[in-house]
Amino acid sequence: MKVKQWLCGVAACVMTLISAQTAQAQMGPWTGLYLGVNAGYGWGVDSNPSTDGFLAGMYAGYNWQFGSAVLGVEGDYSFASLESGAANAAMGSVVDIDAIWSLRTRLGFTPTNNLLIYATVGYGGFQTRMMSTAGNINDTQTGLAGGGGLEFLFSQNITGRVETLWYAGNGSDVAATDVGTVRLGLAYKF
Repeated sequence: MKVKQWLCGVAACVMTLISAQTAQAQMGPWTGLYLGVNAGYGWGVDSNPSTDGFLAGMYAGYNWQFGSAVLGVEGDYSFASLESGAANAAMGSVVDIDAIWSLRTRLGFTPTNNLLIYATVGYGGFQTRMMSTAGNINDTQTGLAGGGGLEFLFSQNITGRVETLWYAGNGSDVAATDVGTVRLGLAYKF
């Protein structure tokens, strides 16, 4: 009797695993959790003095695929070195943007199984710092963040992307009111 119960339990576990794998396969290759790194170029808009430079960071998110449509949520954080590079003649100051972040939704479609074209929108911000002879002023600006990109599925677990994002600040006397970025990313999908 115990052997029969044990065999029934093993059979139930195997059936559950098979149905879970089948359900995952039916959801499409873009469904799942991912974690990645990115690097790129950023610039301040309406910034006096103008700021630009390098940024690098990480991102994480989750996608759900429904046929050829993909819906997801993603967060990112980038360390930035966007600098004015020269003193502002009127204020005797230098402006830096040190960090950029966002939390966004993604909506895209897959013309092929390996290509995702997406738009993204959410909430974001960036940290600015103005250094002058009078001292340093730090400011955090937040607002709408959005953009779009192309993402490629290189294998079952590896994706690569190119994207552009726009971070709208809340206006500041310190530095840029908006920040634009173009970056490349590489992620592992679990």
